Amino acid sequence: MQKKTSKKDGETQSPLQKLGTLIRKERKSQKLSQLELAHLSKCSINFVSQVEFGKKTAQISKVLALINTLGLQFKVELGKDILEISDKLK
Repeated sequence: MQKKTSKKDGETQSPLQKLGTLIRKERKSQKLSQLELAHLSKCSINFVSQVEFGKKTAQISKVLALINTLGLQFKVELGKDILEISDKLK
């Protein structure tokens, strides 16, 4: 995966780290603790923490559950093909 500079101090973040940062910011904006988000998403608090710090081997279904719980939308674009995952995951 390609790394890009996005931190103020010049450190680089991978796309997974950027996703984790976005999830952490949204969780905090909703005034949820990691424990509360874990409970609502049916994930462990350890998993929430690992995703927020850009864990490379996170299960996509659990990551999507976190995204969905926070009311975020997951979108993948490949040329003209766009996949949006915004429905409730079971």
